[in-house]
Amino acid sequence: MSVGTRSHSHPADDSAEMAGMWLLAELVITLILLAETNELTSEEEMSECRNEIPTEMLGKRMKVHKRFLRHIALSDQTCPKWSPSMLASSNIENRSLSPWGYRINRQPGRFPETIMEAHCLCPGCLDLKRQTFTMDYVSVPITRKESVYYIEQCKNGKFRYNRAWIEVAVGCTCVAPRTVSSS
Repeated sequence: MSVGTRSHSHPADDSAEMAGMWLLAELVITLILLAETNELTSEEEMSECRNEIPTEMLGKRMKVHKRFLRHIALSDQTCPKWSPSMLASSNIENRSLSPWGYRINRQPGRFPETIMEAHCLCPGCLDLKRQTFTMDYVSVPITRKESVYYIEQCKNGKFRYNRAWIEVAVGCTCVAPRTVSSS
């Protein structure tokens, strides 16, 4: 028999092959349904009352490094007077044309409770030609959406974790000031 040709088989062999294909199809469908059920169960579990932190939330814990806290404590947190040394800084937030600092956003009852947030130090931006801050451009925060959970007390000392999205400032940039249209 040559490769690629099929010999005539017995009808019982064909029905066994067909049954195997149906079994494989049922297995694939079952796996898909189980995967969808697990996704739904995960979301449902988050809204159920429980007495422990769900494992999928443990990765959301944010550690605030001591180096970062020291940087926050040592930084002036006001608009700096321009100097050439600003451009030599190893920190991007200091070299930016719109410098920023960091604040700790702490909210009990939210998970994670502590989030580091950027805030713009100057209302205007650095003009390198004039070597001064001006209002030709304005500093605005750059934000991103962050998933957090708010903890709600249930009965018997258990908790419910409600997911929400918040805007978190991660840096600052310079933009043209808004103008009021006369139309």
